[in-house]
Amino acid sequence: MITVQRKTNTLALIAAPILTFAILFAIYRIYHFAPFGHNSLAAMDADIQYLDFFACLKDVLEGRQQITYTLTKGLGGTNLGNFSYYLTSPFNLLVLLFRKEQFHIMFDLIVALKLATAGLTMAFFLSRRFTLKSVICILLSLGYSLSQYSIAQSSNIMWLDGVYMLPLILLGVHDAFVQNKCTLLSTSVALSIVFNWYSAGINCVFSCFYFLIEYFLTNETYRWKSFLPRFCTYACAMLIGVLLSCFIFFPAIASLMGGAGNRVSLRINFRLNGNPLSMLHSYALGATSTSSNVALFCGSIALIGCLGLIKNKLLTQRRNIFFRVLFTFLMLFFYWQPFYVLFSLLVEATSYSFRYSYVGTFTLIFVAAFVYQSDKNAFSDGRMLSNCVLYAVVLLFLDFAHPTSDSKYLYLSIVYLFSQLGCLYLITNAHNNCLKATFTTFLVLIAMIELGDNARLLMRRYHNSNVTAYEKYSLSAQKQISHLQTQDGGAYRISQNTPRGSAPNSVTANYNESVAYNYPSISSYSSCPDSRQNDFLSRLGYRTEATLVTVVNTPLLAADALLGVKYYLSAYPINGLEKVPFNLEANKKSIYLNKFALPLFFTYESGHADFLSQAPRNNPFVYQNMVFSQLLGRQTELYSPVTFTKKVQGRRVDYTLVLPDGDMTFYGNIPWYRKMEAEIKVNSQLITPYSLWLSPSVFLIPAKKGERTVTVSLIAREQLAIKDEQFYALDLKKLEQASKAISQNAVQDVFFKGTTFRCAINGRSDQKLYLSIPYHKGWHVQRNGKTVIPELFGDCMMTIPLLDGENTIEMKYVLPLQSAGILLSCLGVCGLFGMRYYLKK
Repeated sequence: MITVQRKTNTLALIAAPILTFAILFAIYRIYHFAPFGHNSLAAMDADIQYLDFFACLKDVLEGRQQITYTLTKGLGGTNLGNFSYYLTSPFNLLVLLFRKEQFHIMFDLIVALKLATAGLTMAFFLSRRFTLKSVICILLSLGYSLSQYSIAQSSNIMWLDGVYMLPLILLGVHDAFVQNKCTLLSTSVALSIVFNWYSAGINCVFSCFYFLIEYFLTNETYRWKSFLPRFCTYACAMLIGVLLSCFIFFPAIASLMGGAGNRVSLRINFRLNGNPLSMLHSYALGATSTSSNVALFCGSIALIGCLGLIKNKLLTQRRNIFFRVLFTFLMLFFYWQPFYVLFSLLVEATSYSFRYSYVGTFTLIFVAAFVYQSDKNAFSDGRMLSNCVLYAVVLLFLDFAHPTSDSKYLYLSIVYLFSQLGCLYLITNAHNNCLKATFTTFLVLIAMIELGDNARLLMRRYHNSNVTAYEKYSLSAQKQISHLQTQDGGAYRISQNTPRGSAPNSVTANYNESVAYNYPSISSYSSCPDSRQNDFLSRLGYRTEATLVTVVNTPLLAADALLGVKYYLSAYPINGLEKVPFNLEANKKSIYLNKFALPLFFTYESGHADFLSQAPRNNPFVYQNMVFSQLLGRQTELYSPVTFTKKVQGRRVDYTLVLPDGDMTFYGNIPWYRKMEAEIKVNSQLITPYSLWLSPSVFLIPAKKGERTVTVSLIAREQLAIKDEQFYALDLKKLEQASKAISQNAVQDVFFKGTTFRCAINGRSDQKLYLSIPYHKGWHVQRNGKTVIPELFGDCMMTIPLLDGENTIEMKYVLPLQSAGILLSCLGVCGLFGMRYYLKK
């Protein structure tokens, strides 16, 4: 049985978080990271998504938006999915102390605080689980908090909550196993789920394996009689932890159903993803994880401890076998496909490979701590030196066989390894306290420099340098939206063609500005999308990328009119849109009025033919014609086909369009069945990248007044994969007439705020109330005090059949399963107290 230290190492608890924070801020200061310069760790998805979500959280906390329901996310929907996945960390309360344009400073600060907390919780785990010298406990904790994962995944800031909660959960597993206690395990599991359910899922999966580690290490004889009671305690404590979190977890999971949150992958093969020996090669400064290679670097102190297992005569044969099996499983965790899928929570992890690799880092540190505790004389002879020499030789051989791009960092890692190994030998063999203190100081400094150097190299790769540009853009955008909403306080949507980080005729993934600056829009990029409205937008011509991103960078005037897009922020004039008299230019964008925009709420006659049932799914122009025909009650053709000829030359196609007379706006759509990495040009002028990631489907064809023909060219890098090309002309006069006819039936005196909608209509039984609000099962609708089930328009928007005479419509949005979640959490509280009483008794 392993001896467990029950007295917390106070020095380690203080030093680990402080040194982590100090190292990070020293790097921030030297390399000009916010708040000291123009660099920031808010890179990739953090820059594209998370900063905007933080801005939304600030509005929620200050009472300007709501979590339950909002029109700022896509066409509208619950915010709980985004909130539970991205925003529930307690550190995010810091948004209250910063302005929106200062969020890069806040982001870097939160990263430092979370990693410092990881150092704290790891020090707590090590000091409670092992009997270690303070310096070893501190340096292993630093290795965890500043590991490869912690820095490389710092842009995915919400996953760092799982990093600092893992040691608490596993210490809770140990307490459940050894002391028959459940409180720490249950509460830490609950908090981990509340802070970020995805990383909590990884932690819970790994805790099952860790339970087996504890069982095999703390028992000399393996018997079911000793296993089952402890496993029951562990399983019950885990279940109680899940129940405690259900007040937010249960409705959050319900809100994810139908979107990316349920993209479960059961396509599992049993192949290896890469060469497991690459784990050794990647244990070096600045190493990064790829889809076929994991990097677990967490410092030389952890590595030296793990190497201490080689030729360790203090280990029994049973434990020698156990550690060999453990390291085999560690490699399988990352290189065997079933484990890869399991630890990715059965989701197809197509980006950010090995998003669970911090559990591997934890395992290495755990093994190192075991060696440092059990082998007190490891540095009194030459055995550890021979182990490190053997490791260095293997590493150099692997580098010779498969050279890395920066071998110098591999050599530098070996230098750090032997420097710290030498310090450990000198500390062990020093004959007075003064020398020991001196060598200990050198050891700490070298280890800090090593971990800081690794963090520096990774930060150089994973950062952005647009802090100043973001601040200017955010300030200008806030002023522009505030100015517009002051001038027009009505209900409408706003769209744009050049969000932050994009330029005209380019692709972008920045589609969450409406969330950040609190205005209804039609675009979104979220891991928690609504597939119903994404499908509706796709049929209208706004393509959805990977079910996550609505690509909105071309104004589709008729579709926008239907969706109530009254204003457009554009960097250039667009035929059919008029610049408003109260225009305020910001970020090179002016405010344009879409005079065709329909009101968000109106009535229409429902007794005519069902035009939508005849609408094709693969032609957005015909579909829009059918939508307006349905609302008008007569066959309407706002779009008409444009005659064209086609010429194919290799991977280039030229379309010559004959343009009709009249006040027209022209569009094209060239469906593809395989991405071609192409671009669209009109009269040799680039219009948009095409048939690639984040490119649009429908594109605007600029034409000068009186121009009779234009040439549209598709130029592809890959083999052509197109069919059924579509070129259409939108008649703006017909669109205007249709808009006026429908708008005459606009509903007046509507109250719509947050989760409540009310209006009174004098209607007829052959009419329906059209609501530009996507259907969601959380909406509860009453007509004249009686519950009614809304019908769907385009399988997305809600319509309500009316009665003859007065119709009082009331709608209330209630989070699905919210009450059930609260009830389950109450059950979890009762279960926790009941189990504590039972175990104590």
